[in-house]
Amino acid sequence: MKLEKINYISYKDAAAMLNLSIITIKKWAQKGIIKRYAVTARSVFVDRDEILELIKSKGA
Repeated sequence: MKLEKINYISYKDAAAMLNLSIITIKKWAQKGIIKRYAVTARSVFVDRDEILELIKSKGA
């Protein structure tokens, strides 16, 4: 079984990339709009490639 490599970024970095607040990114993750990944016991990250896709769709 082949596992995909995921480029994790923090909510803060994702918010900066999309020019949104961190709260918005957290709400999107809670609603399932973007996937969140629990990397460590206290850290939750999002997929960088998924954020880049949101940026592309936002610009179109």
